[in-house]
Parts: sequence; structure tokens; C-alpha cells
Amino acid sequence: MKKREKLSQEQLRLLMLRSRPPELNPAHRRSQIDLLTAQALKTDFLDQPRFFEELLSVISYFTPWIWLLQAGFVALLFHYAYMGMLIYVTPCITALAPCLTLILLYELSKSFRSNMWEMEAACRYNLPRLFFLRLCVLSGTDVIVLGASAAAFCMAGGFLWQFALYTLLPFFLSSALCLWMLQHFGNRYGGSALLAACLSMGSAWSILLAALQSLILRLDRGPLIQVTLWGTLGALVLFLAGAFRLCTKKYYENTDSRRSEEHTSELQSL
Repeated sequence: MKKREKLSQEQLRLLMLRSRPPELNPAHRRSQIDLLTAQALKTDFLDQPRFFEELLSVISYFTPWIWLLQAGFVALLFHYAYMGMLIYVTPCITALAPCLTLILLYELSKSFRSNMWEMEAACRYNLPRLFFLRLCVLSGTDVIVLGASAAAFCMAGGFLWQFALYTLLPFFLSSALCLWMLQHFGNRYGGSALLAACLSMGSAWSILLAALQSLILRLDRGPLIQVTLWGTLGALVLFLAGAFRLCTKKYYENTDSRRSEEHTSELQSL
């Protein structure tokens, strides 16, 4: 047996010495890599859904009560407007901005509140894509609600510049601030702190408008209308910039891993 093993090893060594290594051909290697890359790009195991189908899929995950809340609010506004009760319509449209901002932040912060943002960031439809689809749905419903509310306010005897001052300006400002907080603190403090900040901000704005309402009515309308329109446009630009930044931010800091590393370093120091 040992002789046979030595003989086979000797034959294997001679065979290896006689065989020549293949000559490298960079051009052939490059062509094969390009061919495999092109075939990999063409490979798609899942069908690409249409944009409308993606929206329907995202809508199914929204909380149902927000649609009922918005519909009930608009119905209440039209009821007061039909009765000609401007004194009741004005506080309603003042409270509309924090309500819409609260709904916006509540739905957008679901990924962070449920601790699903890391998994969603690694999925096929990643976190920025999900934020974009959610913003499309929420912004579309906000446009409908704001348009219907403006019509009800004008029906009750109000003016569009007053609606912009009481509703549009605070809505865009508070939404822009909430989007900024969501980008920077969404994965750190959860949704509760963000919702509390939104409620505090909306309440402060409502109290400020109620305190300055008599002063607003005494001011000259011309400069006040210009300031309101330019302020609303500026707030809209801030809101769009915040939405764009939220829909393009791909990476968030993992606070859990950072805390574990800090705890490990503390233990090592001890």
C-alpha cells in the first residue's frame, strides 16, 4: 500500500510539473465580467408594481381613524358655515393645523415607534421610499381637507388671507419643524416625545392667535395680507425642503448599538 501511495504521489507531482498554468487574458476576463453584470441587471425575480399599486399597499397600513377624523372635521365646518356661524368656524380652522400636523407626524413616525426602521431601511422598498409614499398619501388628503375647509370658511364669510394666517401658515411651519425633528430624533426618542412636541407647538400657536385676534382685526389689511402670503409661501418652501430631505436620507444612527458600545467601554474601564 505504501509503495502504491508513493507511486501515485510521484505521478501526481510529475503531472503537476508538466501541466502549465493558464495564461491570463485581461480582455477576456473583462468581457466575462461585463457579460455577467449585464445578465445580473436583467434578472428580476419580483415584478415591478405600478405606482398606484404601491400607494394602495401603503394606504392599507394607515390607521383608519384618521380618515374618519378628517371627514368629521370637514363636515362640522360645513355645518357651521351653512348656519353662518363664523364665530365657531374660526376656532375650528385654528385647531385644524395642529390636528393635521399631528396626523402627519403620527403616521410618519410609525417606523421609529415600532422599531421597524432598521428592517425597512434594508428592504426592497427602503425607508426613504416608504416615507415618500406615505407623504404622497397624507399630502393628497391634506390638500383635500384644506381646500374643503377654505371653502367652508369663505362660505361662512371669512377671507382667504385669514384662512392662510390661521391655518396654512401654522400648518406648513409646524409640519416643517416636525419633519426636521423626525429626521434628527426619530430613532432616538421615539414617537411619544415628537407627538408631545407637536401638541405643545400647536397649542402655543392657537393660544397666540387667539390672543392676537383683536389686534389682527385692527391692523391695516394691505401689509398684513402681504406678510401672510409671503410667510405662507416661505413656510411651504420649508415644508417641501423637509419632505425632500426626509425622502432622501438613507442612513440613521443605530442608538442601540451605540449605547451597547458605550456600556462595553465603561465595563472595560472598570
